[in-house]
Amino acid sequence: MLICHIDLYMISSLEIWGKRMIKKGLAVVVILLFIGVAFAPTFSSSVTPSTTITYDGSLSGYVKNTNMDPIDGARVRVYFHETYEEDYTDSSGYYHVTNIPICYCLKNATASKVGYETEWVLLGIAENTIHDFILTTINQPPNPPTDPDPEDEAENVVVDPILSVLVSDPDFEVYINVKFYDASDDGYIGSDVIYTDNTRAYCQWKNLRPCTTYSWYAVAEDYPYHNTTQSDTWNFTTGIENNNPPTVPTINGPTSGSPHQKYYYTFISTDPDDHDVYYEIDWGDGKFDTIGPYTSNVLKNTYHTWDDSGNFTIKARTKDVYGEYSDWAYLEVTMPVDQQSSHPWFTWFLERFPNAFPILRHLFDLE
Repeated sequence: MLICHIDLYMISSLEIWGKRMIKKGLAVVVILLFIGVAFAPTFSSSVTPSTTITYDGSLSGYVKNTNMDPIDGARVRVYFHETYEEDYTDSSGYYHVTNIPICYCLKNATASKVGYETEWVLLGIAENTIHDFILTTINQPPNPPTDPDPEDEAENVVVDPILSVLVSDPDFEVYINVKFYDASDDGYIGSDVIYTDNTRAYCQWKNLRPCTTYSWYAVAEDYPYHNTTQSDTWNFTTGIENNNPPTVPTINGPTSGSPHQKYYYTFISTDPDDHDVYYEIDWGDGKFDTIGPYTSNVLKNTYHTWDDSGNFTIKARTKDVYGEYSDWAYLEVTMPVDQQSSHPWFTWFLERFPNAFPILRHLFDLE
């Protein structure tokens, strides 16, 4: 009985000891938990932890312009940890950037393409994040004018050529003003305005010299942005066969008179190419005059005085500014010996109003 009592006592003691150990173990666990909480890092709501999860996310969507048309070839790039992943849109504007680490931080994502303003956004990337970009067009200058006419290094070009270039613009907002310049001195030739894309602009370059090489270029300016581009410089050479001679001049004036008196005569000639002209005059007494240059088909007058009596033949021809001559025109004039005008007032009138002589001669048959 004594042994049994001792065994029961030991068992009871062991149970009490085990219970005490369990309580002490629980107490130690609770104490360790409090210590862990006390030393654990504290994050405010404004700070994003950088702990990275072991699997990756992706970003996909569409890139379009402000008209909601897809943009092909736009680059979408996602930056993280001093590197990035990127993809380019297809013809539908779709992109899909993969291998993006998922973490508790926002990532900078951008969409860009030449001719558009770059758009960027901060995104939290998950396993399958979707975001669409809308890009705004940046105005681009016109394309440099091309396809010149006359073509570069052309020969035998007419002396009044019509210059022409092909003009296009990536945006083409309103219209394009095209200006033409002489490359030798940047002198302005003329301009043309086009209102549709991929169209030719024209300008005439007048009064060029035969057998001469010229250089030119064109500048295109878009409106309303006023961006400009300049073409290449082109050359051409004019030909002599393209210059036509002026017409034979018409001579009007007195056909008789007295020596030592001043007599007025008019000359007029037309140049088929509308070039300016000179008048070369042989008065028949050994004296010569050249007057001009004058505008084609415009009446010009000059005067002459004969020092001796006799019969004289006035000869006149026209030369354009590029050296083409007309044939000669003739007018016979008689200066009688010691002839004095019986009507000095009439001579005075003719001297001051030489253009009236052809009319008076017609009315009174003065020959």
